[in-house]
Amino acid sequence: MHGIFRGLHMHVAFYAISSVALAQGHAVNLDSLLGIWNDHSKSDSIRLTAIHDICWEAYLESDTDSALRYAQLGHAFSLRTGKKKFEADGLNTLAIVFKVRHDYETAIAHGKRALAISGEINYREGICTALYTLGITCIASGRN
Repeated sequence: MHGIFRGLHMHVAFYAISSVALAQGHAVNLDSLLGIWNDHSKSDSIRLTAIHDICWEAYLESDTDSALRYAQLGHAFSLRTGKKKFEADGLNTLAIVFKVRHDYETAIAHGKRALAISGEINYREGICTALYTLGITCIASGRN
């Protein structure tokens, strides 16, 4: 039994150290992500992934004004690409930002648009993401 707990302690210590290392690398990652976003030679999908990560990883829980600004930039860029998948993803990111900001009506409106576009193009991951976003938004708002 003692060996099991010792092994468990080793795993807990590993995860704790890994979490601290990831948290410390987080600020450096923002500069890299901004560099990717601003690099027009990168593909649309790479740039959109970078702006999504900027919104989610750097600002969503700490600075919702910045999260909203980056989500809006990403969505505007996705519209310029003309790719419905990117548009649906951008709308879903906006929905999450508005949910975090407690603007549930706007979050639901963006979530419904993301769901409709995802359904139009049979984008299953987008459908699932939009349904999840709508569900957690309805729960947070007190709707049943």
